Amino acid sequence: RESAGRDTISRYQVQFRAASYAALQIPEGKNVDRVYCDFYDDFVARDRKDGGCHYHFFQVKTKSKRNHQWTLLEIFGIYKKNTQDKDKILESFIGKLLLHTVNFKDSCGRVVFLTNIHFTDDIEEMIADLETGDFKNKYTNVLIDNFNGCFCKEGSSLDGDDIKRLLSKLELKPNMQYLNDKNDFEAIARDQIFKYSEIDL
Repeated sequence: RESAGRDTISRYQVQFRAASYAALQIPEGKNVDRVYCDFYDDFVARDRKDGGCHYHFFQVKTKSKRNHQWTLLEIFGIYKKNTQDKDKILESFIGKLLLHTVNFKDSCGRVVFLTNIHFTDDIEEMIADLETGDFKNKYTNVLIDNFNGCFCKEGSSLDGDDIKRLLSKLELKPNMQYLNDKNDFEAIARDQIFKYSEIDL
């Protein structure tokens, strides 16, 4: 009768699958050499590149209702009509990720939002705007206008170019199949382990 515990365990299992998927990149020997779980975010992957370290922060959020689409307010804390409350942005999923770009400065490589469902068109347009680096989308500009008030201490505000550079670290990845209850994670993991195994499997 009580389903809250099962739901919590299920959500942790999703985070474990996402972190495991990131850890499976380690044997490739390219950049990722370590994955931290539940330390700064759901998980963090470390890259070793050019003699230094970069940290990639991942937030994993799922919905059981597959036809649900994440909205601007749910993900960014951005209102479409009301006067914007900067605390809504700061407390949002993306707000918590963007804080890492300020706190970790150049050590922050990417901040990534992973989900098993899709986004509304407003968010898809923001994603396209961030990927091209145009920064012409009106909701992207709400983030830019509120960035210092949300993420910077008084007296240490960033200029527009610095804010855009930090926003360009944001990635949103929808429809990640391995985050669903019925998923292909075992097949992906098996293939990766087989590829890099040092023994004959």
